[in-house]
Amino acid sequence: MTSPRDAISRAVDGVLARFQLNRLTPIYVDYALRGIGEAPGTVDSKTDSETVEGAPSARWMALAAPQVGGFQIRLTAPDGKRLRYAWNARQQRWATADRPPLAAWTAINALNLGIPQSSLTESLVPTRAEVAEDRATAKRAQRDAEFATRVADLRATADKMQSEIDHLLGGGGSGQQRYTARRAAMADNNRDKGKALQQVQAILRAVADVYEDNTQTPYTSIFATKAGAERWRGIYTWWKSRPENQAFADFAADRGSLREVYGNMDLRAAAREFEALWSIAQHDADEAQIAKKDTAGRLKQQEQRLVGRVDGFVPTPVDLARRMAAQLAYPGGAILEPSAGSGRLVQAVLDELPAKWEYQITAVEKNAELAQILRLRFADDSRLMVIHGDFQDATQGQTFDNIIMNPPYEHGLDGIHVRACWDKLNPGGVLVALVGHGVMFRENSRDRAFREWVEDNSVSVRELPENTFKESGVGVRADMVVAKKPAKLTAIREDAQKDDRISDPEFPVGATVEIIQPHGRLHEGIKDAEVFEVYNDGTVQLKLSNGQTGWFIPRSKLRRTESEKEANERWIRENMAKYRATEQVEPEQYAGPGRLKVGDILSSSWGYDQINVDFYQVVNTKNKTVDIRRVSSRVVRSERGAEYVAPEIDNFIGDVIPNKRPSADGHVKISTTRSASLWNGKPVYQTPGSWGH
Repeated sequence: MTSPRDAISRAVDGVLARFQLNRLTPIYVDYALRGIGEAPGTVDSKTDSETVEGAPSARWMALAAPQVGGFQIRLTAPDGKRLRYAWNARQQRWATADRPPLAAWTAINALNLGIPQSSLTESLVPTRAEVAEDRATAKRAQRDAEFATRVADLRATADKMQSEIDHLLGGGGSGQQRYTARRAAMADNNRDKGKALQQVQAILRAVADVYEDNTQTPYTSIFATKAGAERWRGIYTWWKSRPENQAFADFAADRGSLREVYGNMDLRAAAREFEALWSIAQHDADEAQIAKKDTAGRLKQQEQRLVGRVDGFVPTPVDLARRMAAQLAYPGGAILEPSAGSGRLVQAVLDELPAKWEYQITAVEKNAELAQILRLRFADDSRLMVIHGDFQDATQGQTFDNIIMNPPYEHGLDGIHVRACWDKLNPGGVLVALVGHGVMFRENSRDRAFREWVEDNSVSVRELPENTFKESGVGVRADMVVAKKPAKLTAIREDAQKDDRISDPEFPVGATVEIIQPHGRLHEGIKDAEVFEVYNDGTVQLKLSNGQTGWFIPRSKLRRTESEKEANERWIRENMAKYRATEQVEPEQYAGPGRLKVGDILSSSWGYDQINVDFYQVVNTKNKTVDIRRVSSRVVRSERGAEYVAPEIDNFIGDVIPNKRPSADGHVKISTTRSASLWNGKPVYQTPGSWGH
């Protein structure tokens, strides 16, 4: 009888020959022997079967052969049935469609291949069929994710178009110029473009809905770009304007321009798909929003027609209106616009003031047509009350916390109106107004009285550029006036001033504080208030950023912060300490021509209409030259019409400028028109950014 080892060896040789493998190492024969438990038996030498004659009928037998990525496991059941399985050693799973039966575990485990018993349990390790299903599921998830990304991109593209649509529906650039028949026609043309773009926007949103619902067709993607949507919208609206009774699918199929873009695509099927999208887009379009934009366009036209027809009506430029609104005092309160016109300043107030502020706007307009524009424009805003009439009669006996105005300039009315509004301003309030430039130099009693009022009340007056009102179609020159009325303290607090003021090291006078809890009309989050006075009852009087005083709050609701001035002073100290450290370097070792050494800072002032300052740092010295490199600067102090800057040491800008030869006194020529000299360690004056940089 053939020994079990010889029988297994011949069986393995048969397996190797069948799979065209090299001879197995003896260890695999040992695996096979362990699999049959070295039971006596014989092997039919005519086949490569592992059937062992005479083996115990209750035992499974196992053989293993290496293959790419793992092993092939060949089992013989107790009834002689032969089974084959593949084990993926890298992924630790069965690579065949099913798994070996759990009864074969003893034989498989005897092979010592590291196959876990849990792999024979269906619920733990996936089969090949389960892996295929997982892959299909992953592919579906990937496709859904791609669709979700496409949907988000389409809607983002549609949303970005809104600002351009609003601009065009408002008449475009022509809508901001002085009214003429030609410009009116241009504005109408812009509005037509805006409506067309609005249709493209609706198409893109409809395509996004189709992808989101997973109801797309092979043609949906050609409408999923702004260019594609515009192309098909143009073809469709052209077809609708034609008198011929032809189906859109046939009309699109005959268009050579579409054939050039899409080649052999079935244009009839694509056209039918677009018709369905167009129907969705038209259904989903917000008709109320379109009507609102049309109303805004009509109001804009009406406003343009009134320029030059209504005495003193000069619409305030949008940017200037926003700058004026930003000057108003906290927290808004009662706000008056005594000559509201078409509502430019009112809109700026609504846009600029924080939503958390509590305020009510009274807009007074003497002209009936302009008052009607105001009512239509702000019909839905409860914060606004429009009054048709003269502001002095309409507001008789009333006072306001803030006043913003652009009064008529004719006949000196601007100065008269501003002074009349000053009397209606509450203590602590702010008046922001535009006046004609002539009031500051004309020699008549009205204008002299206005200038005296400016001087007596320390009013800020800033001359505006000559072309400020260009977009409004007029060439007037104007000044912006900002007047702050001092706050009056109550009698109780006036007594406290005399007897109860204290010095508090935690909240010294002039310190910057942040309000961390609301108190009355002072809301939390104000960070730039200053301590004006401190009292022994724990109350602090604040000075707000707009200069108002008279606001009292318990010190427990305040937190000390570092002001911009304090931060700049600290930065100067630290920066200068860093700069002074370079002066401790041995001059014999690092001194170069002109006695410059590594780390020295050079300053260069230059400019024609304004003064600019650049700083350079010495980074290397040679025999006769030095290498320098520009460093950034920081504004450390600002005053009216002036800024003072200091270098940020080691914060380099740009590349090294090599081989600069200093003069004997340390001057370095930067260019043919500029030179730099050793910085003296003090902030250097330059023209403020808003003045020409």
